[in-house]
This record gives sequence, structure tokens and C-alpha cells, in this order.
Amino acid sequence: MKACYAHSFVDAPYFNRASTVASYRGSENLAPEYMDALQLCATLSIPSLHLEYDCNLYYNSLDGLIYYDRAASGNGDVPKYSNAGSLNLTGLENSLSYTPEGIHVYLNLTWQRVLHSQNYLVTGHRVDGIPAVTAHIVASRRVFDTGRHSLWVNADLSCQTRQSMQVSAYRDGKLFEDDEYPIKGSALLGIGMRYRFMKLESSLTCKNIFDTRYTRGSSYGIDVPQQGRHLMWTVKYIF
Repeated sequence: MKACYAHSFVDAPYFNRASTVASYRGSENLAPEYMDALQLCATLSIPSLHLEYDCNLYYNSLDGLIYYDRAASGNGDVPKYSNAGSLNLTGLENSLSYTPEGIHVYLNLTWQRVLHSQNYLVTGHRVDGIPAVTAHIVASRRVFDTGRHSLWVNADLSCQTRQSMQVSAYRDGKLFEDDEYPIKGSALLGIGMRYRFMKLESSLTCKNIFDTRYTRGSSYGIDVPQQGRHLMWTVKYIF
């Protein structure tokens, strides 16, 4: 087990301080954004069962976040950006691996919950456009391995819970606005295979095999359609 604390910053508003463009006008007094992070981590290993589990419980406190003031949009002399945002959240990250001879299984699951926010895009206990729960599982099995030849098959499943976000966009030529626009969750399945002959290796992967139509949140006031079913073939030679 281990515990750690970190205090960090990012000078995100350097552009706003120097910009003379009206759309990005910010006060010359804009300060960096700060984050204090607390983490408690644990690792459990059971070699006899080929299992290893990692857990990270965290708490993040963010202050001085850049806030865009819509009310200032009509006044060119008033700075549109200020360090008025804050966000406190907690979460849990889990990962589990199972790796006996000829089989590899990896699973991770994350959960996040907003505790408090001010002047930040939050709906209930969720950050806008960010799923509260995500999960991924990747499983591979060796079909054969003769030393000169080997073949592995694999599958992966990726899941995300529903989200919501503020949307302001044009739909059918008309302005559409919704402060709690829903974005449905998704479950995407992929399959693939990897063949190796001596130093030559080739793999074929199909992602989103059911051609699921889904979107993801963005920072542009709209949700963005994502890629449907797609194939990728790679060839690699190891020198």
C-alpha cells in the first residue's frame, strides 16, 4: 500500500492574458489553475492463481479554474474569463489481471463523483460530457505456439455510462439549446487475431463489430458522432 499527496498547477490562461481578440479577452490578473490531489493505492498479488489487483482511491480539489462569463459577452470592456471556477471530486480506479499460461485477461473499471463545484459544467454529481463509470476488458488466448509459428485470438469490450452536457448548436437551421442534453451510454465489442512467423508478425482487428452509433461529449457545445465498425490490418517485421 502507499499514499501520496501532490500540489500542481497549469498556466492555462497565459493566452488570455496576452490576447487582444475580443472573443478571448481575459484579465491581466488571470492566475494559474491549481490542483491538490490525495491518493491511497493498494496492490494485491496472488501468484498461485495468476491474479493481480490494483486499486487507487483518490480525491482531487481544483481551484482557480478558468470561468467563461456569458454575461460579459456583450461588453467588450469586461474580461470574459476569470479564475472563478472550482471543483472537488472523488473516484476509484480498479484494475485486475489474470495471466495463466496461454491466457491473458485484463479488466479495469473507474468511478468518479463530483462532491462540490462552482462555475464549472456539472450536472448533478457528474462532470458534463464525462461518464461517471467506465469499464474495459481485454481477453487473449493462444491457439498454438510452435516456436516458429504462433497464433493468438483476442476480444475486447468497452463500456461507458450515460452523460449529459450543455448544448448550443444549430439543428435543421434553427438554434437548439439544452443545459442537460443527454448522451446515451455505450458498449463496444472488438475482436482480432495476431499471427507470428519467426520475425514477421501480422494482426487483423475489427472494432465496434456491431456498428453501434454513439456520440461523445466535447468542449464545443455539441456532442460528436464517433467511428462505426472499422478494420485495421498491420504487418510488422522485427529486425
